Amino acid sequence: MSTSLAGIEPRFSADNPLVEVGWLAGPESYLVWLINHSWEPSAVTLLPDGYQLTDAETGAAAKGQTVLPAKGVRILTARPSRAGAEARPEASGRATL
Repeated sequence: MSTSLAGIEPRFSADNPLVEVGWLAGPESYLVWLINHSWEPSAVTLLPDGYQLTDAETGAAAKGQTVLPAKGVRILTARPSRAGAEARPEASGRATL
């Protein structure tokens, strides 16, 4: 059963079905990871908008589309950047399509 049929919406998702998204919630932000399961580089945009994204390794701002190397992983922190973006609705999750 797909998440849309079940009425379940993940906190974070990716626009590329080859990229897995997982997250853990902290008191004020999320730790979000992107995993490219493809043998080719994959471009991906993390959804939804409304979060300030920072690369957890470098501290650089992460905006827009990211290209993950083949079998690559990227770890981000996500902080709500607008009213209505929830800081901690669930402890963890994983979005796969």
